[in-house]
Amino acid sequence: MNASLLMIFLGIFGVILNKNIFIKILSVEVSNIGSVMLFISTSYSEGSKPPIFDGSLAYADPIPQAVIITAIVIGFSILALSVSIISTLVENLNRENSDDIERMTDS
Repeated sequence: MNASLLMIFLGIFGVILNKNIFIKILSVEVSNIGSVMLFISTSYSEGSKPPIFDGSLAYADPIPQAVIITAIVIGFSILALSVSIISTLVENLNRENSDDIERMTDS
């Protein structure tokens, strides 16, 4: 649990302290991975079994597992989309100024 909190705080500090936009995106992803690790570590219960009915009542809840897999997939797709948008923006910044980019985003 301490490692996940450390990753969350490292991601937040990376977003706050870095000026490079790509490092900021990776810091957000580090924070996302830390939150996934925190959710996994808090939802673990000792001695639980897979959710296959065998007569016992102690089984692992499949809902947190589904939520975590969904969070991982959504986090990766947001990372890929962010990197592609930012790389296009950085490529256009070399040819255009920031006022033109602001006018493009306003319309």
